[in-house]
Amino acid sequence: MPIGLIGAYRDKNSPIRGWIPSESIAQCEDTVPLSDSTGHRQTDDNQTDSTIWNAMIAPLKRLRLTSVIWYQGESDAALQPDLYGCLLQAMVNGWRNNFYRGVSLPFGIVQLGTRNFDDVQGATPLLRWEQTAEYGQVPNEALVRVFMASAIDLPDPESPFGSHVPRYKEEIAKRLLAGVLSVLYYRHIPFQGPFPQRTYLVKDDVFIEYDQDFNFMNVVENFEVCSR
Repeated sequence: MPIGLIGAYRDKNSPIRGWIPSESIAQCEDTVPLSDSTGHRQTDDNQTDSTIWNAMIAPLKRLRLTSVIWYQGESDAALQPDLYGCLLQAMVNGWRNNFYRGVSLPFGIVQLGTRNFDDVQGATPLLRWEQTAEYGQVPNEALVRVFMASAIDLPDPESPFGSHVPRYKEEIAKRLLAGVLSVLYYRHIPFQGPFPQRTYLVKDDVFIEYDQDFNFMNVVENFEVCSR
């Protein structure tokens, strides 16, 4: 299957607002100018609204994109993670409008992995939630024709790039590929779930029912059940 790939990368400090067309940011009325967790205004050019969009994405508007892969969010975890869901929707809609594709342009999103205990007030888990537009999974009503590859089960605490940037990119790529083949090319390849539907208690055992059958491919150790 011949494909052409275009990469637009920033090495660090590139909050999502820099990637959004200026007319699209306005839909998030509750957002404020970029600031870090201490309230200080960010002055890096990478962190100015629409700067990266104008420099790196807008020049590509004459091309016909088939799909988009989005792997970003670490910078926003230290800024305004609770606003990420609205900004992500604004970016997806803005790109689709500017490339004249509408919802026919699929987006694949990498859900952020784990990081060491120095995380800012648990901001990374909050940002993961916002990556689903507060639905818990994609696609949904807010993020239509969006698929996700989660990196939460790929911890890499010794990564030289930081614990929140795992080096297991091949596994992430395989998960994204399954989503692309299913959503874009209508191949019947599982790329979601299974998702828990209900839980119930029998004596001292907790049972979880899922929405589909599945098999364990590998032995998983240190599994924890977290509730909210």
